[in-house]
Amino acid sequence: MRRPIAPGPFTRSTGLTDPMRADLESRSASILEAMVAALPPARPFGDAFATEGFIGALSSLKIDLETATVLEALAKKVEVGRKLRLAYTVDLAKQASDLCVAPAYAEALAAAYVHFGLMRKDWKWINTALKMEWGILQEPAFQMPQPIAELLVALLEEQA
Repeated sequence: MRRPIAPGPFTRSTGLTDPMRADLESRSASILEAMVAALPPARPFGDAFATEGFIGALSSLKIDLETATVLEALAKKVEVGRKLRLAYTVDLAKQASDLCVAPAYAEALAAAYVHFGLMRKDWKWINTALKMEWGILQEPAFQMPQPIAELLVALLEEQA
């Protein structure tokens, strides 16, 4: 017998209506696009997974299963490893570099977590961005960009 699927976090009765979510999603898309456009050139890293290259390609603002899988793996690197490395093995299981991404890439990743969390109605990624804001990421040095911090505050206020 199948178990019923539990409603997603944004489908419960909360203060976040569809028009509010759409507005936040639109704002987050604009912020992410601007942040990605302003990134310094990504440093390539041979045959390994190049983290900066992946983050730099997020400006398409589309998310498929492969992108979601990589974002989830990077969230684990942020939350558990507390470091965002320049490169990982192709399967993202191990770091392939002792160098960390440039801080602007970590900031763009936080923006991506907020945007894609809103798009997919998934608090897990928004929670990762909040953890980044609260200092979970040890390397690179990280400061949440003001527009993303304001967006997170607006999102949390709508939930209250």
